[in-house]
Amino acid sequence: MFRFRIALALPFALTLACSLGMGAPSAMAQSAAATPTVDVAAPAAGTDGTVPMSDAAFAATTADLDARQRVLNARTSANDYRYAVAQHNCYSNFFVNHCIESARAAMRTEKGSIREAQLAISAERRDARKQKRVADDTAKQAQSAAAAPQRAANEARNRAAFNARQQQHEVDLAKRGDDSAQRAANAATFARKQTAHQQALEQAQRDAAADAAKRADNVQRYEAKQQAAAQRQMQLQERQRQAKARADASAAASAAQAASEAAAARPGSGK
Repeated sequence: MFRFRIALALPFALTLACSLGMGAPSAMAQSAAATPTVDVAAPAAGTDGTVPMSDAAFAATTADLDARQRVLNARTSANDYRYAVAQHNCYSNFFVNHCIESARAAMRTEKGSIREAQLAISAERRDARKQKRVADDTAKQAQSAAAAPQRAANEARNRAAFNARQQQHEVDLAKRGDDSAQRAANAATFARKQTAHQQALEQAQRDAAADAAKRADNVQRYEAKQQAAAQRQMQLQERQRQAKARADASAAASAAQAASEAAAARPGSGK
C-alpha cells in the first residue's frame, strides 16, 4: 500500500522538488529584489534603543517575511517528500537499515537548516512588530503633545465657565434671601392646606365607617324581620291546620250521630 501511494504521488512530487530545488534561491532573490526601499526619516528611538518603523517599512518587511515563510514551507514539504521517496527506495537495496539511516540523517540536516531559517524569520518578525509599536507610541505621544495647547485652552475655558456658574448661583441665592417672608407665608399656607386636607380625609374615613356600621345594622334588622315573618307564616299555617282538623273531626262526629239517629228511627229497629 505504501509503495502504491508513493507511485501515485511521484509525478507531482518530482515537479515540486525540481521547482523548489532549482527555484528556491531564485525565489528568495526575487523576494529580496521585490522588497521596496523606503526612504523615511528615522524617528527617535524608543526607551530601550529600539528604532521605530514606519507603516510603509513595516508593510514591506511583512511582505518580505511572508514570502520567505512560503519558501521555507515549500522546503519543508520537499524535505518530507524526499525522505519518503528515499525511504521507499531503500527497500530495494541490500543494506536497507543503513540506507534508511542515511536518508534520515539527510532529512534531519535539512530540517535543522530549515529550523534555523524559521527562527531567523520569527526573530525578524518580532523585531518588526516591536519597532512598529515603538513608532505607534511615538506618533501617539507626538499627537498628544500637539494637542496639549488645545486641551489647556479647553480646560481654561471650562474652568472659567464653572466659576461663572458658581458666581451666578451665589447671586441667585442672595436674591432668594430677600423673599424669605413670602416663602414663610407660602409654607404656612401649604401647611394649612395639608392640615385641612388631612382632616377632611379623616372625616371621610369616619363617615365611611359610620355608614358601614349603619348598613350592617340595617341588614341585621332586615334579616330579623324576614325570620319573624317566616315564623308568623309557619304559626298561621299550623293554626289553619289545627282548625281544619277540628272541623273535620266535628263533621265526622256529626255525620256519625246523624247516621245513628237515622238507624234508630227506622221501623223494626227493635225499639
